[in-house]
Amino acid sequence: MRRTKFAHPVVWLMAGVCWVASGPAIGADSPAEAGPLSSSVELVIPPGPEGHFFVQGTINGKEVLFVVDTGASAVVLPKGVADKIGLGGDNRTGMAYTAAGPVTVARATIDSLVLGPIHLAKVDAAINPSDSSGLVLLGMSALKQVQMTQEGGRLILRQTAKPNLKIRKSVRECMGEKKVVDKDTLRCIQGESAAE
Repeated sequence: MRRTKFAHPVVWLMAGVCWVASGPAIGADSPAEAGPLSSSVELVIPPGPEGHFFVQGTINGKEVLFVVDTGASAVVLPKGVADKIGLGGDNRTGMAYTAAGPVTVARATIDSLVLGPIHLAKVDAAINPSDSSGLVLLGMSALKQVQMTQEGGRLILRQTAKPNLKIRKSVRECMGEKKVVDKDTLRCIQGESAAE
């Protein structure tokens, strides 16, 4: 059997980076222990009454209760909730088609929307003056930024992050005689000191 030998250490680096980008950080036993090279986070939401998915989160640092609504094109806040958390419209209006009929809504932009470990920024929203439910609809302007799956009746939201690998030293300099990319090699490439 013929063995293929990779002559250039870049091949080893790229293989290591691909592995790190596709799974938890090297040496992590669970997603909660994953370090800065972790590539994704997820939130598991159990079904609530009548099969709806409710999740506590924050908008611009203020707590709100969301209900997942894939039929809503944007995150929709009742005017009372928007007033309470200090989110105002931006002088644009639009039409929303609700179960009660069409309604004029104020457009807004949410700077920060957090659902457990999931962090979203600059999310389109609408403020509905005729809704007094107190629930914020988690619509597609937020949901399109995450992956959604259902398993065992639960809804799983997963956010994938781009690897944050900054190269400060050459691969050859950091690899030396090694044939495998390890944590110390990645730290060296990023210009950090080796683990003690």
